[in-house]
Amino acid sequence: MLWVLVSTFAAALCATALPTRRSVTDLSSSQISAWTSPAYFASAAYCPDYTISAWSCGSACNGNAKPTSVTGGDGGSTPRFYIATLSDNSLVVAISGTNTSNDASIAVDLEFPLTSVSTSDFPGASGVEVHTGFLDAFERLKGSVTSAVQSGVSGGATNVLVTGHSLGGALVHLTATYLQKLLGTGVTVTAKAFASPRVGNQAWANYVDATLGSNTQHMINFNDDVPHVPPRDWGFQQSSGEVWILQGGTTYESCSGQENSQCSDSLESGLDEVALVASFVNDMDSSEHRGPYAGVK
Repeated sequence: MLWVLVSTFAAALCATALPTRRSVTDLSSSQISAWTSPAYFASAAYCPDYTISAWSCGSACNGNAKPTSVTGGDGGSTPRFYIATLSDNSLVVAISGTNTSNDASIAVDLEFPLTSVSTSDFPGASGVEVHTGFLDAFERLKGSVTSAVQSGVSGGATNVLVTGHSLGGALVHLTATYLQKLLGTGVTVTAKAFASPRVGNQAWANYVDATLGSNTQHMINFNDDVPHVPPRDWGFQQSSGEVWILQGGTTYESCSGQENSQCSDSLESGLDEVALVASFVNDMDSSEHRGPYAGVK
């Protein structure tokens, strides 16, 4: 009888100690290729306004047909962005990453404290907090983006892609979630972010997942540290939809759930939190952070 009790207890202990194994699946070549066009749009967001208007920004523009575009941002406290109307009448909102030669742009990344979001922008967002700098940057571009997107929707657009790299990737999560709430179920908003830092707390990650579902994804290149800042111990959490590029750049994995320990979290830097944050700006110029993503830098 004692042996049965000991065995039962041991089995129960082992069962509770083992973590749930979440699924990881390899992307097919066609699934990887579906990221190429968004990557070109995200890359083009770093270009000056006049090259976007003329669609003459080199390889980043050559990757997609010339759209009709509205541009904005200053490359400082407000990242450069553009809203493009494509030939099929769909819309693209593309947002640039940090301008590492501009102190005001860098300062956006370093405003780490969590701030509550407005429930007028994010209805029902109970307990939701996000990175102060990212939220402030979102507020600065929100008006122009909203006006251009609503104009496109009035013209018949029913699909909106929001894409961006690094800081732009963080703003993808905020902008896409905001637009989906604003535009309602008659419009499908898709978020494809590249190398996005963590944006908000657990409640925020859950809110993004509930709002966008499978239409939100973020791509991480091997051991890039930027997507692991700010640290989880500071209350930050990535939303679902990670696509992880393995070393060598030929295998891409779709990682279920939030912060899947079998994907990029498995290589999270051994640096302590202070050192990780201190290296944040330098990491933006690392080869892992720059890509390529689906063949695009």
